[in-house]
Amino acid sequence: MSVEDEISMRESVANLALFQSRKVSETWTPAQQDCAGLVRFVYRESLKARTLKQRNLLKIPEKMFFPTVSEASRALFPMYPKIWVTHRESGKIYYSHFADAETLVSQNFSFVSKNVNDLKKGDLLVYKKQDASLEPWHLMIYAGEHVQTGVVVYHNGSTGKNAQIRIVSLQELLHSPDAQWIPVEKNTQFLGVFKWNTFEKEKKF
Repeated sequence: MSVEDEISMRESVANLALFQSRKVSETWTPAQQDCAGLVRFVYRESLKARTLKQRNLLKIPEKMFFPTVSEASRALFPMYPKIWVTHRESGKIYYSHFADAETLVSQNFSFVSKNVNDLKKGDLLVYKKQDASLEPWHLMIYAGEHVQTGVVVYHNGSTGKNAQIRIVSLQELLHSPDAQWIPVEKNTQFLGVFKWNTFEKEKKF
């Protein structure tokens, strides 16, 4: 993906994620509404060609910055909406429309560092809780500067009336009373900052 398309994609991912905290889009399947589902949804919609129909279905306002990417970048995913790598076997890459949190991290995103200063819009903060056997993974999307502070967006993992898309500042995370959520090197449950593998392509000129 070109540098220009990466910038556009990051902007769209961040802004669409933020918008979900105001109004969850009806095109986001309820059964897939969790922290990994938010990542899948905003990346899939951000990669899609921009049309008035898409904006109407997402119910996003005209003033919301939602830039598109080029046909060349969309061509990297000829099986769209199957954009997620599930596994590799005998030199072949297998794609699906679905990937759980662990598969997203291990097959589709790459470790950057454990320093939040390295975050860029659209990157993930990844956690793996040691005391949660059923759903140990948790993903947050960095949405950049919002009201003069860096913020992350995430789904709280609950269902029904308790389900929420939350926006939390990095400063709140760094000073969280619950140590497992503090994004620093010494927190073993914080795996670090991760970026989408596709952003690594076409970087050399």
